[in-house]
Amino acid sequence: MSLTRWQPFQEMMSLRETMDRLFDEALAFPLTRNGGSTVPLDIVERDNELVVHASVPGFTPEQIDISVQGDVLTLRGTKEEEQETKAENYYLRERRLDSFYRTVRLPVSINPDKAAADYENGVLTLHLPKAESAVTKKIKVQS
Repeated sequence: MSLTRWQPFQEMMSLRETMDRLFDEALAFPLTRNGGSTVPLDIVERDNELVVHASVPGFTPEQIDISVQGDVLTLRGTKEEEQETKAENYYLRERRLDSFYRTVRLPVSINPDKAAADYENGVLTLHLPKAESAVTKKIKVQS
């Protein structure tokens, strides 16, 4: 029977390396609850509209779904790619599923019937006109 000397600092380094790897992976591949990647958003409020910029590179406009219910905006996208490689005695078929899902509460009510969306160079731009009740109207004081 042999005795092994306990080295607590070596075990602590192993724990530290594991935690470092965990944080590195979490920052490199952020995930939402449903397993898709998050979508970075910029929302700008202008006088009569909200402008939303979303970074969704690699998707086509047909793969992106936009919905508005009340003051909640939902962006969702899914793409499926298949790659097939054939060689002498080698056969490989890979399927890749990419998706994103993002829901955000808007600061004001909007009119979804007049909304517009553009997609260029991986950036989705939404123009969401404010609802009549959300537009600030000035009242002139008369004396």
